[in-house]
Amino acid sequence: MRKLQLVYYLEPAGSHGVWGLDDYHFLPFIFGSSQLIDHKYMNPKSIHNHDILDNFSNEFMYLSCIAFIKKVKKGLFAEHSLLLDDINGVPNWNKVNCGMLKMYKAGVLEKISGCNLPPFHTLMGFDDALVLMEYMQWEENCIQEVVTGDGEDR
Repeated sequence: MRKLQLVYYLEPAGSHGVWGLDDYHFLPFIFGSSQLIDHKYMNPKSIHNHDILDNFSNEFMYLSCIAFIKKVKKGLFAEHSLLLDDINGVPNWNKVNCGMLKMYKAGVLEKISGCNLPPFHTLMGFDDALVLMEYMQWEENCIQEVVTGDGEDR
């Protein structure tokens, strides 16, 4: 994806621009922020530290995404990536991850109409469906923590 963006200067159709994350960019940020939960030294403000981005973007997906954006886009980060810049004010990675999940659910999953979805029950077995249901319950609890502010600061 990144190579296509670099070579052809592509912006996705329906791009949210500075106001949000594009649909296909949510997942690396969700996975990346989950990698950083309970990290001893890095917090959401670390995205503005060039040394951290240079040294750890190969190891952490979230930092890799931020480093790529800073490489491709010119100008102040706060101007071209307002949402991501605002996230650095969140106290910990757990809250960032829960917020990303909530945004993904509202901005992507809830906008997919049921008729466009393939019959997933034929693609995965019963055990996989149970794991998916457990994850969906965890996600719902995570979102509730963000909404009510019950999540503990780590």
